[in-house]
Amino acid sequence: MKYWISGLLAAMSTAIVPASIANAQTPDPYSDCTCRTAPVSGAANAGSIRLPSGEVVLINFGSSTRPDNGAAVDDGSVIATGSGSFGLSVGSSCQLAIGSQRKVTITQPTGSAGDYCVRVEEDAGAYQELADRAGSATDYAASGSGPDASTVILGAAAVGGGILLYNVTVDDDDDQKSPSGQ
Repeated sequence: MKYWISGLLAAMSTAIVPASIANAQTPDPYSDCTCRTAPVSGAANAGSIRLPSGEVVLINFGSSTRPDNGAAVDDGSVIATGSGSFGLSVGSSCQLAIGSQRKVTITQPTGSAGDYCVRVEEDAGAYQELADRAGSATDYAASGSGPDASTVILGAAAVGGGILLYNVTVDDDDDQKSPSGQ
């Protein structure tokens, strides 16, 4: 008997959570793009860097370099400037002039067949951080980290269902009649 409240709560949470999933809006993965563009059919890369000048660093495919004119960029590339600047051409329609103290990330939020998302942010420390770093560009990609809302909601539903299952199977022995026979 003492478990009926927690069982009821678990049942309610498993009923409410699916309704929440149905009503939840999926955030637009392109909403914070400076430039969104379709890939060029048959292109080997997402695009390229044009006329880099001064402090410019590119992390591409896990390696950090000072890019030359025409350096390839792709999904996951991160480019940062200190006092430098460069031009960027990505996909079929994204042409940008990038000034000093900027961090640029290139992603394909919906997968390899989807559009490219180019994000340009003002970031005074990005150049030094990327120039000093010997690691993967994915640490810096602005593709977001952590679970999205649907993952959290599904996790809550699983926990609620587990509580319900446990409480349904536990016998608390309070279904016996009292000594007075009532």
